[in-house]
Amino acid sequence: MPFWLDSQIAIPGTKRSLLVPVSHAEYEWKIRGPKVNANVSWYFGIDGKSEFRTMDTQDQAWVLGRHAHEYRGDDAVEVTRLVGKMVVAFMRQHLRRPDLPFGGYYPLGVCQDGVAAIEKKMTGKSTLFPNTADESLFDDPRDAEVNAMMLAIPKDHSGALPEPERIFGSLPTTDFHAITIPGLTEDLTVVHEAWQDGSLERTPSWIRKMTVRVIGVMAFTLLMGIVLVRRRRTKSR
Repeated sequence: MPFWLDSQIAIPGTKRSLLVPVSHAEYEWKIRGPKVNANVSWYFGIDGKSEFRTMDTQDQAWVLGRHAHEYRGDDAVEVTRLVGKMVVAFMRQHLRRPDLPFGGYYPLGVCQDGVAAIEKKMTGKSTLFPNTADESLFDDPRDAEVNAMMLAIPKDHSGALPEPERIFGSLPTTDFHAITIPGLTEDLTVVHEAWQDGSLERTPSWIRKMTVRVIGVMAFTLLMGIVLVRRRRTKSR
């Protein structure tokens, strides 16, 4: 997507933060058999729909694509069951909250949230960024399993810094040189090296910077006020 997210990870040798483009996540079923050949996907989209979708488009080569996990047999059946639970849970959300803009896209999550929740359930890890769902909205007791899954994944709207594993896990490739966005390959390469050798550093968010500045100005003003008061008292004596 043509949107950039500040990872709040410092790029070594610069004063910049690593900016990463918003990626997409989905589950795909590739069915091959004697009677049916089909490709089907599922994700919660900006159209506000959490549904199974036909895969009838062809991405440009520069979009890239990464299969983070592959499931077969019983695991594939389990992922399908969990996706079905997600579809039902989001349908109930739409019935309860019909006025949410974009069908709840963002407060109910983006494409990464549902996929990350299932990934966490299946693998014990969550490697997607960002996750935006407001977990307090997932309170329907009929969807207890989905509610617990959404609660278990990291949130990127509550101030916690995103883990490097999720930053790099969300990229559509592990080959940084395959990325055609100017400058991004170099930034990812040096940050990844810093992550691996333990020298990774964080950069403060703009909110934190402004907060520090405001506190600094208030502290300076208070100090000057104390000095002026003492001088006046000294003169009066």
